[in-house]
Amino acid sequence: CAVYRNVTGQPLHAGADPAVVIELLKRQMVSPVLWAPSVQRMMADGVAEFFECGPQQQLKAMMKRIDIKAWSRTSNVEV
Repeated sequence: CAVYRNVTGQPLHAGADPAVVIELLKRQMVSPVLWAPSVQRMMADGVAEFFECGPQQQLKAMMKRIDIKAWSRTSNVEV
């Protein structure tokens, strides 16, 4: 499955060059999180359900501002 990078908003597919992964991780540490573009790309790629792990439900709240249908398909899992 693809992993969506919040520094680019684009998917990174299985088998990606480790050097690319390292460069993206470095950029991610010092760059803004592109949450809305990442979610919009996931939806365009057919992702239908979203899960948030943690107690605060902050990501679910952001989902409501991005897409109300995606918000209704976002579940919170307390850990």
